[in-house]
Amino acid sequence: MKPLVEQAKNEYAGKITFEVYDLGNQDQDSVNVVDQYGVGPIPTLIFIDKDGLIANKVVGEVPKDVIDKNVKNIIE
Repeated sequence: MKPLVEQAKNEYAGKITFEVYDLGNQDQDSVNVVDQYGVGPIPTLIFIDKDGLIANKVVGEVPKDVIDKNVKNIIE
């Protein structure tokens, strides 16, 4: 999933922020993400709108068109 996220990050630069956390390293930011959003070891994309609310949460492998759709729903 990471290459698709990197591709989307470049494509939507300046319009939306992407953050990637490696939950295996147990740094404080990663622990906070686990606590706040209830993510686990399976790759998870959480789309948060401009108001800080979860617009969608997708678990597992995600095709690029799903990323695009969710991003466009947030920025439009």
